[in-house]
Amino acid sequence: MRTVLLLILLVFARVSGASEPYQLTVEGNRSPGADLYVAVYPERARSWDAEPLVQLRHVLPESSVFTIDLPLDPGAYAIRAFVDLSGDGELATGERGRPIEPFAISVGEGRRQPSMHFRRSVFLLSDDQPEVTLTLRYPEAASNH
Repeated sequence: MRTVLLLILLVFARVSGASEPYQLTVEGNRSPGADLYVAVYPERARSWDAEPLVQLRHVLPESSVFTIDLPLDPGAYAIRAFVDLSGDGELATGERGRPIEPFAISVGEGRRQPSMHFRRSVFLLSDDQPEVTLTLRYPEAASNH
């Protein structure tokens, strides 16, 4: 009986671990070779000031659209990302605190446009919705990069 139970548990663990990872699709890349920094926040963080659950760095490819695996469980998240044109690992901002490097923010459930407000940026990842898309926005100061 124990052997049968152990086999069932092993099969279940193998099947549940065999599912494809969640994906982040990034659109609008115009900065091949630059680093893209991605920060993923759980919904429970309630603010961009919280510590990110996951931080990723990805060298941007030649293509304008690409995907990145997200090592996440099903749930509600918000994502911010930026292209590090200055190479210092920080999002460069202007005098008024607005980004001067390309950036992206997740679009929340039921919304059509991204928002700087955390609550409006929360989306769901699940078996029915395994992918989230970010569109890079290039401020005018960054448009010639």
